[in-house]
Amino acid sequence: MIAPKDVPVPRVYIVEDHPLFSMVLAEILRESGEFDVVGSTTDGAVAKEFIRLNTVELLLVDMMLPGVTGIEILAALRDLKKPTKAVVLSGLGSDESIAAAFSLGAADYIEKKSDPAEILATLRAVMRGEPRLSPRISQVLRDLVRQNLRRKPLAEIDLLVLKGLARNESPKAIAHEIGLSLSGVYKARARIVARIGSDDWTGFTGAGASYGLIPEQKTPLVAAMKGSASHR
Repeated sequence: MIAPKDVPVPRVYIVEDHPLFSMVLAEILRESGEFDVVGSTTDGAVAKEFIRLNTVELLLVDMMLPGVTGIEILAALRDLKKPTKAVVLSGLGSDESIAAAFSLGAADYIEKKSDPAEILATLRAVMRGEPRLSPRISQVLRDLVRQNLRRKPLAEIDLLVLKGLARNESPKAIAHEIGLSLSGVYKARARIVARIGSDDWTGFTGAGASYGLIPEQKTPLVAAMKGSASHR
């Protein structure tokens, strides 16, 4: 279906760290005649600068990016208060990362295994203001509402501190990196500990990975076991 000539075609910017997937996705959107892909990047920092300087109607953003993550891009977009609709792309998102994305204003969530027709149908619905939430996403959001009645979710600043803790950075380094006072970092750390129920690096790493802030880590023991099994 090609958009009528008198209907503006939404401009789309893709943030995806797998170039082949990004290229195929851009081709699907262009061939539909309903979307104008104006650019793409594999770099989250580049994406943040792009959305600061430009306005597009639709942002497609991967959660798991090296460096600046999809969560941080969504937070930046929200702070800019632009009319851009953001849709998250994910290979295998955890419930926590899905909840965090929607809490930061994501309009919908597409799994990368989705077929082209499903992707296009979802994006059309988003542009109409009628997101097509999958059964899993709907359940996650229902659970999020229930959880919010019992406990306060991590705030944006807490997510940034968690990212540093998951990388085993010192509180001083985290404070310098995100522009927060040292006492602010310690207060955020206390909120994180209360939220995830752990106060060690392993817990921070696991939580950071589940929120999509860092790649999932394998412990040395697990890695060694896998290596040993592969040589049998």
